[in-house]
Amino acid sequence: TWIVTPKLELEANSLMGWLCGRAAAPTFPTKSFQEQGVTGREAVDPSMAPVGGEAHAETNSRRSASGGSRSLGALRLRLENFGLGQGEKKLVEKDSNYSANPRAHPAHALPDAGSGMDWVMVVLSAGFCGGFFLDGWAHAHGRADETFFTPWHAALYSGFLAITTYLTVVLVTNRIKGHPWLRSLPAGYGISLLGALLWFPGGLGDEIWHEVFGIEANAEALLSPTHLILALGAILMVSGPLRRGWGRLEENEQGWPRQIPMLFSVTYTLSLLTFMNQLAHPLANKWGSDVYKSALGQEMGVVSILLDTGLLLGMILFLVRRSSLAPGALTLVFALNAVAMGFLYDQGPYPLGLVIARAAAGVAADLLLYLLNPSVQQVGRFRSFSFTVPLIIYLFYFFALQVTEGIYWSVHMWTGATVLAGFVGLLISFLVVPPLKSGT
Repeated sequence: TWIVTPKLELEANSLMGWLCGRAAAPTFPTKSFQEQGVTGREAVDPSMAPVGGEAHAETNSRRSASGGSRSLGALRLRLENFGLGQGEKKLVEKDSNYSANPRAHPAHALPDAGSGMDWVMVVLSAGFCGGFFLDGWAHAHGRADETFFTPWHAALYSGFLAITTYLTVVLVTNRIKGHPWLRSLPAGYGISLLGALLWFPGGLGDEIWHEVFGIEANAEALLSPTHLILALGAILMVSGPLRRGWGRLEENEQGWPRQIPMLFSVTYTLSLLTFMNQLAHPLANKWGSDVYKSALGQEMGVVSILLDTGLLLGMILFLVRRSSLAPGALTLVFALNAVAMGFLYDQGPYPLGLVIARAAAGVAADLLLYLLNPSVQQVGRFRSFSFTVPLIIYLFYFFALQVTEGIYWSVHMWTGATVLAGFVGLLISFLVVPPLKSGT
């Protein structure tokens, strides 16, 4: 395909670069074949071009003696003469002069919006996630009306429209500046726009679903197929600054000014994941208290603790593995996620004590991160960090629960659940940093 229509490969590279959030460069040679003195069959099949130097005479001889290669080159030459008109041949000559360096051709490099776009997305995503949790609070507390047009949906969908409009404006503006459509958004934000597009069929399907089957209540709202589509789109939307900041986590990109948009994006992404799993989240259910006294309730509480550990450690360990986080980064993620999840508790007043305990666990995790300095090079420290952080989280959790209202679970149950959470964190560390040799 590259031989017949080289422009197609350029567009394919543009598409893959847009999806992966990387400025993939065109892969054409820096000079045309004619400028390199390559003509005829070699111009069509670069692998047939002679290799310079006497040392490669044997290689050139084998190429000349290869009937299969000659037949393939002749076939490609006939395909070129058959499939390309003069306009396409000029396009081939133009594309063959592209440099492998994307900076040399700004029109085909992903635009760089600086940190301004990240901050705008952080603000808009805050409103969007706020609408999500407001709608969740309404469902959890029986405030959802029997219609699609509610104040909660208004807040949710206005946040969606704000992000979609902003991404569209950036896309069109960069297209006017000369960037191709598929490369008109900065790295990481193409997938955010894709997530926004998912909301059009998801939102329409949600309205139809409500009209046909009625409004979901409690856990039903988390399992509705249309709501799952909306949740996927939302996660893709708010994780744009995370994808963009991921590539900048180098030694010279540390500190709050460069990392804070990414950290907010991590918090939003984690919060939407825990939102969709609120039926099993400790802060939304107060596992270990007397709210769920049955044996089944206790068993579900243990499993929920393990699920919460998997979601939380799965997010932060990838960041810890990538680079040194700014001081207080884990406190920010832990505290904001806990504050949001506390609003989904529907069995009494806001669980302030448990929220404070989760924020304090974030402070302790930051201190442990500073003391251990875990990394790929220090695998033992990385494993220790991954095991200890869940222990800290749930020791603080059960301490706060004991102080505020008492622990209903037996000591065997809550201590065992805490240790199991540590094992989950340890196992996740093997996925994030696979062992390179025996014993790591």
